[in-house]
Amino acid sequence: MSAQVAKKSKRNNQVANIFEMDHSVNVFHHIVWGGWLNSVKFVQAYQREMEGFAFQAIEHQKDMWMQASENLEKVENGINQYMENTTSYFLESLKTLNLVSVSKNVEEWSKLGKEATNHLQQLYGTPSKATNNLIETYFDQIESTLKTTIQQQQAIREEFSA
Repeated sequence: MSAQVAKKSKRNNQVANIFEMDHSVNVFHHIVWGGWLNSVKFVQAYQREMEGFAFQAIEHQKDMWMQASENLEKVENGINQYMENTTSYFLESLKTLNLVSVSKNVEEWSKLGKEATNHLQQLYGTPSKATNNLIETYFDQIESTLKTTIQQQQAIREEFSA
């Protein structure tokens, strides 16, 4: 009987050792898997943060461009207003001095000058406005492309998370 007990005891020790090894392998597997999963979650959180920064950068650039365009338009309108005010003040001054014939000549010259100014504004303004429209379209396309890319990345992240 003691031989059988020793044999059973030896077999029980072998089974216990196998279970301990399985448990060690499971713990190791759990640690590795958990570490990898935490790394993936960290990378995903970093990607979401970078997505936010990218959107902010594009929005800031777009806002700066729009502000610059508005300021340029204000300057252009200010120059036009200044020219009109100066011309009308000069013409009124000539009329008050009873220099009607001179004021008519100045008025004609003023009209020619205004036409020339309008033509020049058209020459430099048209390409400027076209460039402005092109840049606004560029910003819209960049924003759209970024949104699409982020949606694709989010779909991939969700697929891996599931």
